[in-house]
Amino acid sequence: MDDSYNICLACGICCDGGLIGFVQIEADEFIEVRKVLEIEESDTIGFFLQPCSKFCSHCTIYEERPKQCRKFECQLLQSYDSGQISFQSADEVVHEVKQKRSVIEDQIIELNIVLRPASFYFQVIELNKFLNEKEINSSIVQNEMHLLSNLRSLNLLVNQHFGVTFFPVNE
Repeated sequence: MDDSYNICLACGICCDGGLIGFVQIEADEFIEVRKVLEIEESDTIGFFLQPCSKFCSHCTIYEERPKQCRKFECQLLQSYDSGQISFQSADEVVHEVKQKRSVIEDQIIELNIVLRPASFYFQVIELNKFLNEKEINSSIVQNEMHLLSNLRSLNLLVNQHFGVTFFPVNE
């Protein structure tokens, strides 16, 4: 196995709902994907929400994964493949993102904030909107401000290294 594969296996944040909220399924792959995943579908479009039910510390359907999963290459992986960063540096970025996520999840629990989505990606979007509204209305407390700061920091980090954002970077 090459290191690119190992980076993806060590990371998994595109599959665990930490970086992406849903995966679109093309109509021509409905039958095959439905054999391994539960999907929502209409006549021409299908999708499943993240976290992927087949991700359990690694992809358990790697050979049967949908086209969009096969095609997706985050900016971090592209940077590694082009020689711009080392495997160790890529692994350190993944670790930093996971650490920031863990801190945010702990803060959500400490602040007793209830979020509807199961996906961390959608939780961040909802939480950012909620905290920005509180900040605009000057009703945000210090612990919430710290959480908002951590959300913005995570957003910048994933934008810089993965090429993805939860909300516009200048927010």
